[in-house]
Amino acid sequence: MSEVKAGFAALLLRHRWWTLAILVLLTAFFASQWRHLYTEHEDRALMPGDRTQAVLDDFRQTFGNDDFIYILVDTEGVLDTAVLERLKALASSLRERIPYLKRLTWLGNAEQVLSIPDGIEIRPLMTEIPGDTSQMLALRERIDRDPQLTDNLISEDERTAAFLLELYDYPEDTARHEEDPRGDVAVAVQQTLESYPDLTTYAVGGPIINHAYNRIAAQESASLGLITLGLMMVLLAATTRSLSGVLIPFAVILVSLIWTFGII
Repeated sequence: MSEVKAGFAALLLRHRWWTLAILVLLTAFFASQWRHLYTEHEDRALMPGDRTQAVLDDFRQTFGNDDFIYILVDTEGVLDTAVLERLKALASSLRERIPYLKRLTWLGNAEQVLSIPDGIEIRPLMTEIPGDTSQMLALRERIDRDPQLTDNLISEDERTAAFLLELYDYPEDTARHEEDPRGDVAVAVQQTLESYPDLTTYAVGGPIINHAYNRIAAQESASLGLITLGLMMVLLAATTRSLSGVLIPFAVILVSLIWTFGII
């Protein structure tokens, strides 16, 4: 075995310039493939072939997308004409800007299910925003009588309003992995809320959490990778105390990383 290794080393030394040229070309090729790298944190990608995932896929095909976004707006008081007008404007912007939006529910379009002698009656909570005190008091009474609204679309202390966004199915296949329907929804929500700086808003839901996770993972992976390489160079310098002892192992590690991610 030692003779084979010695022969291989002699062959590399004899053709060192060709070997170096091939090494540089291969490294450049694998480095060029990094543009195809992407991160995937969906449960479908993390558990391929999983039986539970297959059941979940069947559920989504039958009942549609189960993604939703819940937006909270913190105010001095929701039941105020000016505040409700501002919330109405936000609702209109969300309808216009959010892709894959199936249904948006808030106080302005909420429905009440009422018991009547002949059965039940479904009617809107409000047909227009109240313009005077008596109309606002009547609206407050209707809300108080409906437990489905309190702490759902309006908080009990009437300081927080909520928007519930339900979404259509996302496209199953996209042209590029960089295309992320859930990410598009999250970005659109963020940009829409930022266009209302006078409102204190909070957004939660699957698309929001997934987008934040992807962003944080990408940032931390890059920073931790650089920190790791820096520590590696410090340790090599401390142990070898020579420039070649730092550069040669570091070059081997760097080339190995480039090849590995290029192959991926």
